[in-house]
Amino acid sequence: MRALIGTGVALVTPFQKEGAVDTEALTRIVNFQIENGIEYLVVLGTTAESATLTTAEKELVIHTVIQANQ
Repeated sequence: MRALIGTGVALVTPFQKEGAVDTEALTRIVNFQIENGIEYLVVLGTTAESATLTTAEKELVIHTVIQANQ
């Protein structure tokens, strides 16, 4: 594994009012970070509510972040 060099951001997981993961808001967050020169993103860390997300929600978050990076 390569060492992480530079500035990284631990992403939060945004939610809709109904409690579902807000993929549109997550995409905006990722794009903002990329556009402002972040070197790496920390996905599903402790600031991302990862302890309370279901496996399906975690997969959705990962998929959303990957799609935003393409």
